[in-house]
Amino acid sequence: MRVKTAYRGIASGPAPIHPHQLIGRIVRIVTACQGPLRRCVVLFARSAKDEESVKSIPRSRRLFELSRRRIARAVASLPDVDLILSSGDSASRCGDNKAIPQRGNGFDERFRNAMLDVAGLGYQQVVAIPIDVLELSVRHLDSAFVALRESPFVLGPSPDGGVYLIGFRSNEMPRFERIAWRTGRVFDELVEVLRNAVVIEPLADVDSLADLRRLSLRPKLDLELRQLLQSLLDPRSFGRNREEQRYLRLALPLLPARAPPAL
Repeated sequence: MRVKTAYRGIASGPAPIHPHQLIGRIVRIVTACQGPLRRCVVLFARSAKDEESVKSIPRSRRLFELSRRRIARAVASLPDVDLILSSGDSASRCGDNKAIPQRGNGFDERFRNAMLDVAGLGYQQVVAIPIDVLELSVRHLDSAFVALRESPFVLGPSPDGGVYLIGFRSNEMPRFERIAWRTGRVFDELVEVLRNAVVIEPLADVDSLADLRRLSLRPKLDLELRQLLQSLLDPRSFGRNREEQRYLRLALPLLPARAPPAL
């Protein structure tokens, strides 16, 4: 098994050229002759309101609204890249960007259908991301598209064993079958399926107050995000009950904080 890395480290070396890779290269040459490459970022997410309701983070709607705006700005700064929102909420939009509904009964079926729908729109390079990775920036998205120049697949791992980014060329789109989604085995299983995938910098998602506290301790947070995190973690903002506020002042420092991703 070969896994190339696109962050600090050394690539595992060139992989042998297989017939399907040769065909993919021919397709890319023909596509380049036909016109500019069509690329998109798919934000596979619930609405900010629904995200708040399923996370154990009180009053976090503002956090996910900020994340959505930041993702929209990041994608807008990339040349010739569209943002497509895939949401279960038909009324949910991301500015003037395109939106496709989520179809299916479970996460795996909804995700697979969304990727098929996007490929059906004619996009040749697709990068899928969630809404709850607050450190995700234009640098990570650009790294993913750069990786797709040399490999048909790219993955962004999370410290908990999942992934925060999946990218692929639509002419070599994986089937995404038999993946134990939302478990600590997702990254390892995707690496087995997506051979020769490029792995970019790891980032952590946010699912709890402990995750917010861990994120707030990161030394290089921008001012906008740092101020919002401080507001959400301030015990005084959890209500007027003084006993509750006192409990939170005592409990917040004890919440476990995961170590930052190793680079």
